[in-house]
Amino acid sequence: MELKSSWPELKELKGDRREQTGMREKERLSLEWSRIVAAIANWKAPWEEVSRRRGNGAVGLAYYLGQRHAGMTLRQLGKYMGDVEYPAVNVAIARFQNRLKTERSLQRRVKQIEKLLKVEV
Repeated sequence: MELKSSWPELKELKGDRREQTGMREKERLSLEWSRIVAAIANWKAPWEEVSRRRGNGAVGLAYYLGQRHAGMTLRQLGKYMGDVEYPAVNVAIARFQNRLKTERSLQRRVKQIEKLLKVEV
């Protein structure tokens, strides 16, 4: 009988494992999606155009900065990009991070944008 009474408590402790929103709320900074998009738009063209191009990393960079510096959840990031499901956002961030490990030009671009946004790395 004790097991039944403690079961709801255990269930409450588990929460939603897919997103750790409680932790993200504590980490949230004042950086907004519009500022991230504006900084990336300085890349080469307006955001609407840059975000539609394939292979330039603009969308992955936006997701990466939104998650890392604004504390946005994967769901929030997906909504900003037009209802993209959170697993797809997660994959895009992972791919961007892999590119970031090897591409020096991309590393420089990220540092420039972070400096423009005035965020600490």
